Amino acid sequence: MRVLAGLVPALAALTQIHAQSTTVALQPAEGQIDMQQVPDDKKNLQSIPATTINNPRPKQLAVGSSAWSSFSSEKSAERARTPVTTATTTTSTKKAASTTKKITKKTTTKKGAAKTTAKANKTTAKAKGKAKATSKKQKRQATATTIAAIGAAGTNQGCSINAQKVQGTYTPTPNTPQQFLADPLLYNTAADKWLPPAGYWTSFQNAVGQTVLTQNSRYILYYQVPTYDPTLCAVACDPRDECRGFNLYYSRSPVWEPLYRNATNPNGTCSNPVAVTEIGCGLYFDWIYAKDSVNYGQWRADFLLTTVGNNGYNKNTVPSRPTNYTQPKALIGAVNGFGAPEYIGYTYSTAAFDNDKCAAQCNTYTAQQKQYAIGNKTTTYEACNYFNAFNLTYQGTYQGSYCVLYNDTSVLSNGYMTYTQTVYNGVTYTYNLTNSFGTELYGKDYGTITPAWSAAPIGNAAACSALGGTGTTLLSIDRANYTIACGYDVKNAYDIGNATVSDYYSCFDACDGFTGCSGFAFLPYNTAAETGAGTCYFKSLSGVSVPPTVASIPAIGLAWLTSSYAGFNAGKKVQTITYTTYTTAWTGTTTATTTSFNDLTGYIIIQTPGLKTTSAATAAVPTVTQYTDSGTLASITSTTVGTTSGTVTIRTIYPTPACGSASYGASYAFYSNSYMGGQNTKSYPLYSPTVYKTKVPTATGITKYIAEDNTDTTSTTIYGRAVDGRSLVIQHTFYVYAGRGSGRYYFQIPYTDDIQFLWVGDYAVSGWNRTNNDLLQFWTGNPQTPVTAGFYLSANTWTPVRVHWANGGGAGDMQLSIIDPLGNYLAKSDAYANSGYLSPMINANVCTAGQAAAFPAWGRET
Repeated sequence: MRVLAGLVPALAALTQIHAQSTTVALQPAEGQIDMQQVPDDKKNLQSIPATTINNPRPKQLAVGSSAWSSFSSEKSAERARTPVTTATTTTSTKKAASTTKKITKKTTTKKGAAKTTAKANKTTAKAKGKAKATSKKQKRQATATTIAAIGAAGTNQGCSINAQKVQGTYTPTPNTPQQFLADPLLYNTAADKWLPPAGYWTSFQNAVGQTVLTQNSRYILYYQVPTYDPTLCAVACDPRDECRGFNLYYSRSPVWEPLYRNATNPNGTCSNPVAVTEIGCGLYFDWIYAKDSVNYGQWRADFLLTTVGNNGYNKNTVPSRPTNYTQPKALIGAVNGFGAPEYIGYTYSTAAFDNDKCAAQCNTYTAQQKQYAIGNKTTTYEACNYFNAFNLTYQGTYQGSYCVLYNDTSVLSNGYMTYTQTVYNGVTYTYNLTNSFGTELYGKDYGTITPAWSAAPIGNAAACSALGGTGTTLLSIDRANYTIACGYDVKNAYDIGNATVSDYYSCFDACDGFTGCSGFAFLPYNTAAETGAGTCYFKSLSGVSVPPTVASIPAIGLAWLTSSYAGFNAGKKVQTITYTTYTTAWTGTTTATTTSFNDLTGYIIIQTPGLKTTSAATAAVPTVTQYTDSGTLASITSTTVGTTSGTVTIRTIYPTPACGSASYGASYAFYSNSYMGGQNTKSYPLYSPTVYKTKVPTATGITKYIAEDNTDTTSTTIYGRAVDGRSLVIQHTFYVYAGRGSGRYYFQIPYTDDIQFLWVGDYAVSGWNRTNNDLLQFWTGNPQTPVTAGFYLSANTWTPVRVHWANGGGAGDMQLSIIDPLGNYLAKSDAYANSGYLSPMINANVCTAGQAAAFPAWGRET
């Protein structure tokens, strides 16, 4: 199971929680644990015990081989001490006679010799009289005294006493003790089961030898299990408070009870029965360790009883139950919830694991969210209902602990993560996620507030301005949340009905009861005042991208459902432009391409040389429009100048910022690229624009055009400065003045090399990052399609814009177009050139402070 390498951004409400933590949680990419939280000294291999780095299997095989050598020597010594004696009658009849003759020929002078001779003569006589019978008897004795080699495969021949009832069925090939001690399947299976069950940690792994009963490893009970699975042992240890650890192992066990060779069993029947692999669990009163696993086995008759694949698991200490929470529940790993809808945020600390501190953070977050909801007059808030605390370890060494907050336990359906990896100085490190506990709020907090209702306002108190004024929110009797805008309207559009009411406040209840109503405009009968009876015009504003405008009658009061309509931000919502291409013939000698827009539809008209289509009807009079910008006018004016050679000339004058004619342009800043070389990967994924928020630029200034083009050379002149364009980053900030009237303004990136971002509105000033851009274009080596976004801007307003471009190596190019509602360019880059055009509608600064949010200084951005 792979865990994420970074985390989703925590909500702003967690800021205060993070400030209280020993380590502040950063905001990395979505869906991954942020390993930058781990201190550098914890990533240094020299500070980690080196003995646990290597694969333990070769070491265990060596131990198994050594154990067999010891067992074999022990059995050999035993046989040497108590040899198996064969009877003298193992000689043949013919050989017995020969022996007798040899002894008979000897001349004996000692009593001992005479005695021996007499014995020999007796034997000889017996041999002569019963030679045939003796021969049969001797053959039977020779067969019965055959002894198997030490460590030979067993046999069940003659076994009938005390069947051992072993559940296992696996046997090594060949089925010998030496092969059992070196069987790769047993070692590999034990190695694969390193992951402890929920609530445990792995103490040791793949030990050769059984855990010895000592004062430090007191034994509770033993039982067999059908498969090598530590969870089968944990189910017996979990409910026992006295059980603090268990081991899981493979035992070489006999099918029948081995019988010792003795007077009643002189032939050693069933001394080495067939072996089978038994899987066992042992429960202990105390934690167990590798040093306790030194019982390598024993001989029972000629059968070797021994153990391999011995894994030890110890029970974690369960945290105490926090007040108002359930008992913490052990988990197999960290909850796989980073990036899930239930995710709230996290903290990381290098201090000791502290489940109570995590509970306090959960409580603090809920209290803050509830307070925000009360302050904003809303009835819902996000509550922390569950948290997961776990440790981060590297090769068994503690690094720190995470506390992750969630709004619901449904996140548990995502499963669990047991490790994460990070690359540091070119080395990949694997960190385990251990000692994981989940704790649930006792009694779910559904995040709702029951408002304390008061009497409905009447008279002057029921007017729009008396209820809070523009930008405030109001909760209706049906708990619908509205935003108020006094003196504004969404004129002559989206009306779906009306009703007569006694005052502005009464419109809220009327809108709640009118099907499809998501906003209203109240027009009092007495237009000189806000108070009194009037008409409530119901509107369907859901998804509308046109923002409110100043009402022609100041007494009009507007309101809308906050969840349905973006209000003043509606025009700042990105709208995707759909293009249609037409090819026409005209009388010119070259091919010309023009682009025009009709709301969210773009038209690309390609005019090719050829005969112009004619019509039998009278041809329309050609018209030429001349556009002029003026900082002295407040509205758009159009004048017909006259007709020259059959062509009508119309002059249109647009209002421009009072300061625009002299100070137009865009601010820029140059930087050196911190992410060189990654542009060859599609979308340049390694590039992060936010790193330049705090970097000091190498050069700054004001430019009268926005464009960049460089070849693969060391020096290119850009904005009058000689720079190396191959590693250049340029940021631009400016304001668009909507002097061309209310409507949709179009922002387009026709082409870029290597990557270019654009933000329009609030994010252009602060909070911008790679994921919340309004436009993104990047080099792929293939032809690029222009990317375009449309924004509805109200006449004579200022809108902040940020353009960020970077080259990761080699040739580079940057282009930008800004088009007004009629299709005229306010900004245009010359293709593949360091030149272009900006109109007086593009300004580095607003004319008067307060007309729009100010851009922070370069190097000190947020």
